[in-house]
Amino acid sequence: MGTRAGNRAYQYGQTRPKHNLSAGLEYLLTNDLQLDAIAGFSVFKSESDNFVALGVAYRFKNKQQYRQS
Repeated sequence: MGTRAGNRAYQYGQTRPKHNLSAGLEYLLTNDLQLDAIAGFSVFKSESDNFVALGVAYRFKNKQQYRQS
């Protein structure tokens, strides 16, 4: 998608017959701050494992990294 945006999609399951799909997007606001959004659902209507999630990731610098920037 670009150097600041990305995407992902995957299928996953468990030991019992259960199949799920999920997809997500991430966007890098700065070199240290990223926003994420993900949604997923069950493939079969008999299952109701649907979800939506938002996330924020921040990379903290240690003292040595501050000296280098």
